[in-house]
Amino acid sequence: MAHHHHHDARHHFQQGKAAFLAGDHDAAFRELGMAIHMVEDHDASNDFDDADMGELYLLRGTSQLLLNGERVFQDAELFFPILDDLEQAVISMPSNAEYRLARARFYKRCQFEPHLTEAREDLEAILEAFPRHVEALEEMGEVFLREDRYQEAIGVLSKAIDLGAGGNSYQQRGLAHFRSQPPNFLEATKDFYQAQLAEPENSSLYLWRAQAFQELGNFKEAIREYSLLLSFEPDQASYYVDRGFLYDQMGQAKAAFDDYNQAIDLTGHPLAYNNRAMHHLQAGRHQAAILDAEAALDADPNLGIAYATLAEIYADLEDLDNMLRYLAPALEKYYEDGVAVLLEPAFEPFHEDPGFQALISRP
Repeated sequence: MAHHHHHDARHHFQQGKAAFLAGDHDAAFRELGMAIHMVEDHDASNDFDDADMGELYLLRGTSQLLLNGERVFQDAELFFPILDDLEQAVISMPSNAEYRLARARFYKRCQFEPHLTEAREDLEAILEAFPRHVEALEEMGEVFLREDRYQEAIGVLSKAIDLGAGGNSYQQRGLAHFRSQPPNFLEATKDFYQAQLAEPENSSLYLWRAQAFQELGNFKEAIREYSLLLSFEPDQASYYVDRGFLYDQMGQAKAAFDDYNQAIDLTGHPLAYNNRAMHHLQAGRHQAAILDAEAALDADPNLGIAYATLAEIYADLEDLDNMLRYLAPALEKYYEDGVAVLLEPAFEPFHEDPGFQALISRP
């Protein structure tokens, strides 16, 4: 009988592998499970070596992962059986870097509890044996990034890039430059650009690059990135608001006004209403300005800047009561303190007013 079993196990293994390669993960999981069951039950009679066992467990774990997709990383009941298979694969072939890499990636993606430490230990083991293992360096960079260890992330990602790693490593290193303390926005723009060359459709790269240019005070380049971003995502109202703000900074009032209109047409974006109100105010259209600032507060009652805008409009109209009415919530929700209000030119004519003084000197 023993002889019969080992053929069975080998047969199921081959069937499982064929199903796996054909993309039938359900059948693969079943067949590989039967092979594992037989080998474990009839230990003495099998001719499976460690390499076979490692492959068996890896394929079964991977089939189950492909069957369940992203849910695996949110659900402990799905996660741990697959992790067991990946562990068995590593135990069977401890020197196989690919098995450890698979387990490290699996740990890293877990969402219901952190497993970054375990992921890092697997990656360290790979890099100790293979210091130039590009994928392990990339993954390690990502783990460091998620642990807020930005300088270490930059170090290993630079190594990966020197060894020929592509867009993803540039993206991760760009984020590390962007988030490090102090941030290095210039290096971030360069890395995001390299990542864009590799992955021109990845819209988040344009957003990060725009933000980095904005931090550098290079509004022209930031606008260019937002324009590219909007060619991918023309329905994102917030990008029009961001670009409009940059046009304002550059004194391009008409372009800014057009962007705010676009954001309002798309979603009635509260900040777009507020910023358009400032344009109306500057043009002396007080009634239109009031309507827009009120629309901003209808859309988002916690939008502190809109209270400040209304206070400025009423200050310009020399309507003291309404100015103070809106300045009170603006002080609470928008200005850092009374000093910030005193520095606002719109309120200068009211500095001596007792009501104004009482309001800004409140603790």
